[in-house]
Amino acid sequence: MKFIDIIATYYNDIITGSNKLRMIHPTDISASGYELEEPIRTALKRLLPEKFLVSQGHVINKDGLVSPQFDIIICDRLATPTLFTTQNDTNYFPIETVIAIGEIKNTLLKKDISKFQEDIKFVKEDMNRVLVKNTIYDGINDDTLFEDFLMYPGRCTKNPLFTFIIAVNNKFKINNNKLFPELENNSIPDTIHILKEYILFPGILKNDTYTRINEDENNNSSDPKSFDWMLIDIKGEYSLELLVYYLSEHLRNCVIEPLNLMFYLTNKSIKKSLFIKLE
Repeated sequence: MKFIDIIATYYNDIITGSNKLRMIHPTDISASGYELEEPIRTALKRLLPEKFLVSQGHVINKDGLVSPQFDIIICDRLATPTLFTTQNDTNYFPIETVIAIGEIKNTLLKKDISKFQEDIKFVKEDMNRVLVKNTIYDGINDDTLFEDFLMYPGRCTKNPLFTFIIAVNNKFKINNNKLFPELENNSIPDTIHILKEYILFPGILKNDTYTRINEDENNNSSDPKSFDWMLIDIKGEYSLELLVYYLSEHLRNCVIEPLNLMFYLTNKSIKKSLFIKLE
């Protein structure tokens, strides 16, 4: 039994869902989306470690700001309370525990990528998502925390947000490397997988080879034009396999602390009482 054969079974379920979506969409738009979304979420739930919760819904911060709806939200299950769940299983997750966000499309349009970028920018900037420094990144010094010795030293933050789009088809042509020059580095998708076509990712030139920008560079680069869009001709189950690998590597190198609910307490008297010393 080969891993790619297992991936192929999930890929076939996704394509079946895509075909059902095209059939149902003219009669029931709201129901048709789940025909494709559920097989993709199911694949990720089974292929990623159980430590990570794969769901759909919204991100919420301590000030009560709520993100747009996302098709895929991945959290650290051990650190994450589900703050609220609606009758249709739409979940609300605290922003501190969310480490990956994805968008699902049957047919991807350029405007879908721009919209996703706007939503990610809202989460990172308007909702004030805080990046936690990896103190081992610059080498051992007086500020290095003992707990960070287990971190991957090449990652400058403990909780970069991995963002991705997965689609079956697309309706735009690739004219040149500067596919979306208007997008800022801190909100571009880390990878775009068009299952029947190819994979797109932001890349930079390193040692005469174009490589994918990692999430840290994506979050912290100040030059919005320091990357090109790379296209690799990988499709089908191999595209899904590579997405699972990217996600697995990202999650494996993230460290999320259990949520401190003190940040979500709203009454100032309650907060103050937590610091009153008992005589």
